[in-house]
Amino acid sequence: MPPRPRPQTALIAACLILFMAFSVFAFAATEDWSAATCEVMLFLLVGWAGYKDPGLFRFPKRLWAPFVIVSVLILTASIQLIPVTKSYWRWIGDERGTIQEKAAEGEALLRSDLYRTEPFTGRVLPKDTDPVQTPPPASSLSATFTPSLTFGALVALLAGAALILLLEALATGSRDDLRTQGWALGCVGLAVGFLGLVHFREAPTEVLGLRQSIHAGGSFGPFINENNGMGFVNLAFFFLYYLLLKRATRERHVSNRLGLTLAAIGILGLHAALLAIRTSEAGFWPILLLPLAIALHALRHQRRLVLALGIVALVSFGAFALLAVHYRVSDLHGRLDLWRNALDQSHWLIGNGLGSFGERFQAVIKDLPVRSPVHWIYPENEYLQLLFEAGLPGLGAALLAAGYVLHLGWRALMAGGSTFVLVPVLWGEALHAATDFTFHIWPIVFAALLLIALMEMCLDRHHHPLEAHRA
Repeated sequence: MPPRPRPQTALIAACLILFMAFSVFAFAATEDWSAATCEVMLFLLVGWAGYKDPGLFRFPKRLWAPFVIVSVLILTASIQLIPVTKSYWRWIGDERGTIQEKAAEGEALLRSDLYRTEPFTGRVLPKDTDPVQTPPPASSLSATFTPSLTFGALVALLAGAALILLLEALATGSRDDLRTQGWALGCVGLAVGFLGLVHFREAPTEVLGLRQSIHAGGSFGPFINENNGMGFVNLAFFFLYYLLLKRATRERHVSNRLGLTLAAIGILGLHAALLAIRTSEAGFWPILLLPLAIALHALRHQRRLVLALGIVALVSFGAFALLAVHYRVSDLHGRLDLWRNALDQSHWLIGNGLGSFGERFQAVIKDLPVRSPVHWIYPENEYLQLLFEAGLPGLGAALLAAGYVLHLGWRALMAGGSTFVLVPVLWGEALHAATDFTFHIWPIVFAALLLIALMEMCLDRHHHPLEAHRA
């Protein structure tokens, strides 16, 4: 039997563009209905593509690191959902062995005559007729404190693995498919940027004029959170910078090069305006890293000079961060205090449960920092959140992600071509994730994986001159 033909990557590319546009304008897929729709879209698309070409389900060569990270988290979530007898939790001294009994005892005490007796008159109030809120003690408990949320996180991770396989299928073909995705991402990013600019300081009560929200005043186009919106704009705009530069280097006519350069300058002006009028301090990282990336790329053949420049930049960054925290010129000091008060607990082996952060984190804070007012609910750090939710496996995944991003960016800086333009946003958004939730938002997940896929393909072909010439 002849082998099945490979699926039409153009159709996969078109479906992924629709997925990306929907995930953005469906309020960034942060609501249950829109996130579930994104997951269903990915499952249907990977199912069809896998039916056409079973080879789609092979281990990815270019997106291997994201796939390994997602696989580790999928395995961790699966283990967290396995019921374990309470005698085991008691044996290891874990609170999960007695948590239900303590909850039942606490509610029984609140309903007792002692708590229903008025202290001054001695009158006993009527018994509470509300139903008992504490569930009956079970014989076994899973490792996660929020099983339903962990199951939802598992489904989302499986959809993320499907997205990685689909982008890998595009990356194994021509770079034209990935560039088409990049152009589409850039156009959607421009639309989001213009919407964020138009609605600035209007104090809207509706997101996109469609959805009532108390957070609409801090929205960024379709993004409820302006930090997430600025992160998406950064990724989209840097894709446009890269594509315009790549196109300009291939143009022979001076007028065409001038037109592409002016287009890039215009986008850069919009980019600067959005950064200037929004309150997303972390959104500045890609712009601040751009001069460093240009300098390192230009001096890539002077290895000693590059090393010295890198050391100076690292020391400068560390000093700036320490001064910012010490003099409270950023909100990092408060977030660091929150993490300091929450890290002393006994659930690091397997974590509190993927997806449990929102409900579980505040329960483990021992004391709130009082040195300065805290206006946020969570210390928004994607890497420490993985440690909190997934324990040591989550920490390993976080370290792998950070090391991979650093290595990929360094390869791009030391290589030829225009790929170095993507390094500032790759590193910048990795830093952004240390101060704000980022990589659980579907549009940003898609944009980051697309950027990595394109960089891996370009770097791979850069080391094969004949193939690069043909491409």
